[in-house]
Amino acid sequence: MSNCALPMLIRLMLFCAVVLQGAATVSAAEPETVATLQDRQAFEACWADAERLGQENKPAEALASLEQALVLQQKLSGEASPQSVYILSCIARTHEEQRQFSEAESRWRRVLDAMTRQYGPDDWQTADARRALETCRLCASLPPQQLDRLETASKQMDEARRLYHEGKTSEAFEPAQKSLETRRQILGEKSPEYSAALSNLANLHLASGDYAQAEPLLREAAQINREALGRQHPGYARTLNDLAGLYQSTGDLVKAETLLAEALQVIGDGMGRHNADYATALNNLAGLNYMLRRYERAEPLYLQALQLRKEILGDRHPDYALSVNNLAGLYEAQGDHARAEQLFQKALDLRREILGIEHPDYAESLNGLAGLYRATGRLEAALPLYRQVVDINRKVLGEKHPGYAVSLNNLAAAYRSLGEYDKADPLYQQALEIVGGLLDDSFAVLSERQQLAMVRSFRQTLDGYLSMALRPDGDGAQAYASVLTWKGTVFSRQRQTKLAAAQPELAPLLAELRETTGRLATLAFAVPVPEQQQAWRTRLEDLSQEKERLEADLARRSEAFRKSSQRVTPDVVQAALPADVVLVDFLEYDRVLSGSQSEAGTQTERHLAAFVVRRGSPVAALDLGPAAPIQEAIGTWLKTYGNSRAAVAAAGELRRRIWEPLGKHLGSARTVLVSPDGALARFPLAALPGDEAGSYLIETYAIAVIPVPQRLPEMLGGPPAGPAADATLLLVGDVDYDAPQDAPAGEQRSGLGRSAAFRFSRLESTRAEILVVQDSFEQAYQDGEVKKLRGRNATEEQFRETAPQHRFVHLATHGFFAPAPLDALSSPSRDAAAAPADEPHLLADGDLAALHPGLLSALVFAGVNRPPQPGAGDGLLTAEEVASLNLEGMELAVLSACETGLGKLVDAEGALGLQRAFQVAGARSVVATLWKVNDEATSILMQHFYENFWTKKLRKLEALRQAQLWMLREGPDRGMAVVGRSQPATSGRRPPFLWAAFVLSGDWR
Repeated sequence: MSNCALPMLIRLMLFCAVVLQGAATVSAAEPETVATLQDRQAFEACWADAERLGQENKPAEALASLEQALVLQQKLSGEASPQSVYILSCIARTHEEQRQFSEAESRWRRVLDAMTRQYGPDDWQTADARRALETCRLCASLPPQQLDRLETASKQMDEARRLYHEGKTSEAFEPAQKSLETRRQILGEKSPEYSAALSNLANLHLASGDYAQAEPLLREAAQINREALGRQHPGYARTLNDLAGLYQSTGDLVKAETLLAEALQVIGDGMGRHNADYATALNNLAGLNYMLRRYERAEPLYLQALQLRKEILGDRHPDYALSVNNLAGLYEAQGDHARAEQLFQKALDLRREILGIEHPDYAESLNGLAGLYRATGRLEAALPLYRQVVDINRKVLGEKHPGYAVSLNNLAAAYRSLGEYDKADPLYQQALEIVGGLLDDSFAVLSERQQLAMVRSFRQTLDGYLSMALRPDGDGAQAYASVLTWKGTVFSRQRQTKLAAAQPELAPLLAELRETTGRLATLAFAVPVPEQQQAWRTRLEDLSQEKERLEADLARRSEAFRKSSQRVTPDVVQAALPADVVLVDFLEYDRVLSGSQSEAGTQTERHLAAFVVRRGSPVAALDLGPAAPIQEAIGTWLKTYGNSRAAVAAAGELRRRIWEPLGKHLGSARTVLVSPDGALARFPLAALPGDEAGSYLIETYAIAVIPVPQRLPEMLGGPPAGPAADATLLLVGDVDYDAPQDAPAGEQRSGLGRSAAFRFSRLESTRAEILVVQDSFEQAYQDGEVKKLRGRNATEEQFRETAPQHRFVHLATHGFFAPAPLDALSSPSRDAAAAPADEPHLLADGDLAALHPGLLSALVFAGVNRPPQPGAGDGLLTAEEVASLNLEGMELAVLSACETGLGKLVDAEGALGLQRAFQVAGARSVVATLWKVNDEATSILMQHFYENFWTKKLRKLEALRQAQLWMLREGPDRGMAVVGRSQPATSGRRPPFLWAAFVLSGDWR
């Protein structure tokens, strides 16, 4: 490397992908004459001499040979040919290495002139030549001591790369870090050379499995390259490629696919489609399609990458071996075991020859071959290979690396398949411990969505362990420690981050995040005029990226606070539970089918597990069987909400499959805390049949929802409710959805519209509802304060501003949950109609909706029926926006609107909706609904709930339960029939549709 790190220029420019060998190649388009042949032979001799003299550290002689080679090449192909320009750049670089900057500058000017004539002034290759000239001038101005340091930095970077390729990653960090610091001090933090050092250091962290360190470095490198090189530069594409690789490793396939597609296009457009960078981008995109099981898309990409690498790098290069190994894995996944085995063996032999037997790439091929043996029933042949992989990864990667955790998991799965559970158990537990630590560290730099993706990517380890632990003679109680840590881990970290964000120094960052989330939500539901659709989509994408960056920064800066939180264990939860309360923690998991020959890794069946936790009793662990029949029964029940013969039969099936197995473990407890998972998050267990014919479970048990059991000790140890003097109530109701949304002074009209499907009718009953709630509150708290948001004053902005100041909040308005593709919803219940899928708003776009599940749920405020205006609220308060509020002082939020208890279901996290968002923001308890409820029924039930809670001083859960029991047994019939549904005989008792939708989540006391 040169003193000023200028070989980076050569790596970035590549002058139409002309490599060193290409510079010596003359076009064969025309037949060669004898004279031409002689010139070419003379050129090749000069070029060989220059290369030899350079290796012998004889720069003066090397320069003379290069000058002769340049004259000959210009004669063969012209002065402005890529080959001639390449040789000229080599001459310039050699002068720089000798610190002959005047001579180097004159050559770089000639290179720049040639590039400008050939590609124009704005092309990235011309820009590279211009930067080379500027850097040469910079180096000429530096003192000798700084030039010496830059030369040392280049050597250090070369040393770091050498160690990395030899599999000695831990030894590579020191020279890479030193090189980075030197470049930062001398060349600055905006230079491409500094960016290259950032990328190299980040890739060392990535190879070490330290995603928390790698991610911010790669993001910074991408930002520098975007600004310094431009979006169309291959150097920028390389950082995108690296960043995509990190996101693939953490399971964020949505983000990775976007980056890889952009990188592939930029490299192809800028450098052509016959170079090593393009092959790498093809390979990575193929790998992503493989992870998504889109095998028909992956195969041609893998094959193209393989062929390119063979042509460019040769068939003895590590990257070629990688392509062979990847193709083998694809064929195994497709069931072509014979071809897969042949390729795995070929990759193994190549890597043994090229890299040696103590390299992680060699271990990767061993692991692939072992997996193939296991998939084809040859477990005895697989075991020694898996053990060898564990040994290599422990030695090379270390005992905290995710690759080591994967190897432990695979060995454990093999032992499990053989029935050797005593050997499998400690391996699974060690793997889970490593993954837990990795999640703790990585969450410090990831957004909430990325955290969810990462948890999902490592889920197979937990599922494999449960497949063994929940067998009839297994230790399921011990397994609950892992389940407790795993379930709701993202929710828990979001709460910890929100608590840390209360620090004054983080207030500006939180405010910026809140503002960005609001702007994103406004655009998400807007419909732009046709000529603005592309600008609208671009703005959406920019806001999405900005929101995730701010979330990651907030997580990183609150890391010290979150690290102070201790991991919760089952005995801590048991000790926190009151004696008369029992916790039932449900978890859906993929159970590996029994039988050694059927455990190919994909042959699993979704099961539902339940863990019953009581003070003074061992944890009871139950496998409740396949989840599909339970999901089907819930779907049948929800069609009529228990109000048909089919629904009654489905409820009986659910009781048999879910509740009856739990019964003997509940003891005498009559308060049941339920942490649902999967389809159970949409079903009220209180509506299950009771012990007596015609009765319901609510008549025997009080049932509350606890989204995240690991938060129970903290919740129960929280401060008691404040004194009556601190009681404040915020009421929202009788909302004017047609109120004008005036843009602030100086703002222009937005040009955005609102879909006709997102129109809301006034809810007449809510006026009386909030007045009744106010009366009940004032009777209970004579010194309490009440604030009402009604009519046109019930705006989103007013709620954002005033909600954090209140202990109690009651919202009587429309609400909705709109899964993508959006379902058609109906009025006059408190819900929104959904927009047709062909309308250009975010929720009609499956990809964008997947990025922001918190935008699928919303509460509706004044002015929502009007076009959104810049700087003004749009009348929709989404779950994303709620979660950004500070509601730490809120004791109870009652969402007296429809479907506020729903959300996008995520494994082991529940529903990502309004109920969860209020609790992330700090509300201790939330009452929400699971479906659209009759408006009048809602008002009546709320009246009884508050009378029980405030006047009779019942606990929140019991206050809600008694109101529901009154509705069940005595509630009025008028106007509350379930239209269009057959109703079985109920002896005057009201159907669950009218009372069971309401669920209390959080602190039930």
